Amino acid sequence: MNTVLTTVAVPFPAFRTEAEGPTSVVDKLDGILDRLGDPKGKPFEDAATALRGCGIHFLSIVAVPPEAGKTRAHLVIEVTADAPLKGVLTRVATAIPAPLREVIEAAGVPIDGPLECFLERHECSVNLQLFAGTAGLHFSGTPGMRRDRIKLEADLAAKIQEVLGNLPAPPDSALSRLYKVRGEIFKDPYLKWAFVSERMPLRGAYRTVPWIELLPIFFRDFAWIWVPLPILTMIIGWSLRGFLWAFTCTLLVVFWEAFAAGLIIWFGYWRLRKQEKEDLPVDEEPSEPLMREVLARENRPEYAQNHLAGVSTLKGKWFRYVTLRIGLWLIAESGPRGSPPGFIDKIGNIHSARWLQLPGTQQLLFLSNYGGNWQGYLEDFIARLRDGLSSVWSNTLNFPRTTLLTQGGAEDGARFKRWARRQQIPTRFWFSAHPTLTTDAIRRNAEIRHGFASATNEEQAAKWLSLFGFAARDTLESREIPTLAFGGMKNMLHAQALMLSFAAREKAMKWLRDIEPRLTYGESTPEKKALLVGLTAPGLAKLGVGPDALATFPVAFQQGMSAVGRARALHDEPDKWTWGKRPEDTDAILLVYGKTEGELKDALTEENKALDDAGIKSRPIRLDPLTDPVKEPFGFRDGISQPIMRGSKRWSRTATDSIHTVEPGELVLGYPDNFLNIAPTPQAHGRDVGRNSTYLVVREFEQHVTKLDDYLKARAKEYHTKPGVPGDTEADVKDWLHAKMVGRWKDGTSLIRHPDKPGRLPPEEALRRSAAAASTPEPATPDPATEPPPAPASASAPATAPAPSPRPALALAPGPIKDTVNPDNAFLYGREDPDGLRCPLGAHIRRANPRDSLEPGSQVQIKLSNRHRVMRVGRNLPKQSNGNAGLLFMCVNADIERQFEFLQQAWLHGSTFHGLDESDPLLGRGSQTKVPLTMTIPTPHGPLRMDGLESFVTVKGGAYFFLPGRTAISVLAWGPAGRPLNPSTPEDGARRGYA
Repeated sequence: MNTVLTTVAVPFPAFRTEAEGPTSVVDKLDGILDRLGDPKGKPFEDAATALRGCGIHFLSIVAVPPEAGKTRAHLVIEVTADAPLKGVLTRVATAIPAPLREVIEAAGVPIDGPLECFLERHECSVNLQLFAGTAGLHFSGTPGMRRDRIKLEADLAAKIQEVLGNLPAPPDSALSRLYKVRGEIFKDPYLKWAFVSERMPLRGAYRTVPWIELLPIFFRDFAWIWVPLPILTMIIGWSLRGFLWAFTCTLLVVFWEAFAAGLIIWFGYWRLRKQEKEDLPVDEEPSEPLMREVLARENRPEYAQNHLAGVSTLKGKWFRYVTLRIGLWLIAESGPRGSPPGFIDKIGNIHSARWLQLPGTQQLLFLSNYGGNWQGYLEDFIARLRDGLSSVWSNTLNFPRTTLLTQGGAEDGARFKRWARRQQIPTRFWFSAHPTLTTDAIRRNAEIRHGFASATNEEQAAKWLSLFGFAARDTLESREIPTLAFGGMKNMLHAQALMLSFAAREKAMKWLRDIEPRLTYGESTPEKKALLVGLTAPGLAKLGVGPDALATFPVAFQQGMSAVGRARALHDEPDKWTWGKRPEDTDAILLVYGKTEGELKDALTEENKALDDAGIKSRPIRLDPLTDPVKEPFGFRDGISQPIMRGSKRWSRTATDSIHTVEPGELVLGYPDNFLNIAPTPQAHGRDVGRNSTYLVVREFEQHVTKLDDYLKARAKEYHTKPGVPGDTEADVKDWLHAKMVGRWKDGTSLIRHPDKPGRLPPEEALRRSAAAASTPEPATPDPATEPPPAPASASAPATAPAPSPRPALALAPGPIKDTVNPDNAFLYGREDPDGLRCPLGAHIRRANPRDSLEPGSQVQIKLSNRHRVMRVGRNLPKQSNGNAGLLFMCVNADIERQFEFLQQAWLHGSTFHGLDESDPLLGRGSQTKVPLTMTIPTPHGPLRMDGLESFVTVKGGAYFFLPGRTAISVLAWGPAGRPLNPSTPEDGARRGYA
């Protein structure tokens, strides 16, 4: 059953006679419609109840004022309903007879006979052909979707959301989850219909409509008037003189018709251009009283939709009559052919709309029921269908200046929106049968019902679950992911970083194309050398990524690390940096790795030559070779505690209930995160460049080793004799204080297991202590099965969609905490050291990864903490002559703001972390903060306060980089078309599914 749109236009005299006074009938009707259309009033509630039961989707009544200088106005009743067409007006007349009679009689129009017959007599049937019916166009955004089906499928979607939220635990697979939902739904006898799949009328695809396809349709609708005369000539000539004479005469007729058609086209072009050149743009704002009336009825809180009514006046008569129909025809024929059902181009928020030339007038009426707000609605059309809008409305007065009907016009967005507001009529009576559903929600609910009844395999079930915001745990496409996302490549002992500044765009793109085959992806690093490239926002712009595409990247990345507000929050002083003071100073980073020093030199020689050939300036940053074990400049073993990406090789070697396991979406874009949501991914050249890509944070540190050493010596001398301080010598106390500041001993053993002196536990003993801690009764914490996770930042689900119900987040398995890689890293601060007696609450590594410290024993807190983890992949800088050393800190994360910036602001620099009025004991708060820094070390004999702390680390430069995956680098290097794929190669074969 199709959705039909019908419009009734009842003409009436606009003003009363002089004897009764000059009161406007339109004003009187507006007052009546206001009273009847009040959504909180009883007349409207009664009418809405009646209309819901008779297949009506939308119904509006507006009083259209007369044209300038005319006295005849129109009462327009717009209906969107389920077919059949002939019965729609009868249903309307039967459902709300009293309101309809009241407004019609108030207009002074007698109703002779049954009300439905009166409405049918004034029904306007639109037609696009030249000499048939009323000029107009109808569009339905939910074709084939009955009113009762929309309601039932919305109820089913809400019920399934509830069932999913109440499942006791995530099943092993998407299909098993679907079977559980089916089992629960089957228990409800009123939902048995949901197990029968129904035709999906809203499915389709986009395509380009060739003009040749429209020619026969244009001939059918407009050029048929040229056919009768040649046929008649042929018939008469053959009957009188024979075939040859008839054929000759017919050719002459066709020739003169073609000549006449050419003259008409030339005259039409001349007339159109003459009128368009005489048009003057009108810059008037809509009147304040009109806007007050219109805005009072827009964006009502109980509706996720709006109604638009506007009336404009055609510029002329017969000529604009023709051009108007041609414009409407172009939209009607090209739009549906190139778009899925219910869409015009990629605009899919219209429930129903119509253009209509009111009979006997020069007035063009536009009515629309649409989802969202007026500004967004107009902006979509300006961006995507401005030519179509101009082809119709350029035929009306005061429209922004156009050329050849389509060029300009609505493209002048500011003038077009002012013009559209000036044409608007307040909608005083408007009924919506499903006020909380947008077209997106209706389509999604139909897909939910279809998938619920028809999904039979894991892939289909996963796709069905994605309609609720779930996503299947995709197998990592490791060969597509930059190697750095899996760790710091410790087998590559030598490395150097090059900060790049691009010159010409084409040279930069050519350089990127040249190095593309040499870039390193996947978990396994090459045997000899590796190469990775990251790009800043200015660098992407220089590669041709436009402003609209850059806007799809996170704001933090767009602004850069040195942006004023961001630098202040990070306690940075970019004006003192040696590089990265301005985001535009650095376009890219090139990381070159070699297994040996010679292999690094060879790689650098090759890459520097390529950079010179491309005219790219580079600033090298030398990095120290890795040692075994790896130690950071203050002398502590580094890289012990890193997040473990689910699905990676490291994860497969680690117990699956490790507290360090994170979902792939925490480190790589395009995958589910810890709450099973997939964040929006950035675009470039109209393609997704986010999947398998990530973000790289780079900061150059100078670590004041001598200053810290002097400070610790002074404090060790002071605290050596204090009770609760272990150690026989000042050197022992110094090491103890240093460990308390960092949170570990220098050899990497934990303070949790070794609070007084370093030393390694046998793995069995470490696991035994972990098991004992895990068996401790867990405090009452929010249950992840009943507490909804926070909505992802990309969620722009309209208010009309079924509200997301609580659903279970991933939970750690109960029982002993295990880590087969490093058992001495499987501790929980909150359970094992809630008071900080072993590892101080403000220690560096406890701040950097609090685990359950902020809510002891809570698995939800562990999950929340893991939402802020980063993969650290930095390298040491060479030692300086003054004894200081440095670190090129680098970390990989999928969300710069939620991960790196949150970690820096809220935990490391946060003075309220754990309720402490302190900052990180090593990083401090930068030289801008003059507040004295302290650190509290709890001991059994009372707290030990370390006063006079300074910032022992100075930031010398930094930037945010986009680390593109294999497909993304191809798009950026080769432009919108991308590099042609060669399926015979493993890399391209892996990309075929989503490149």
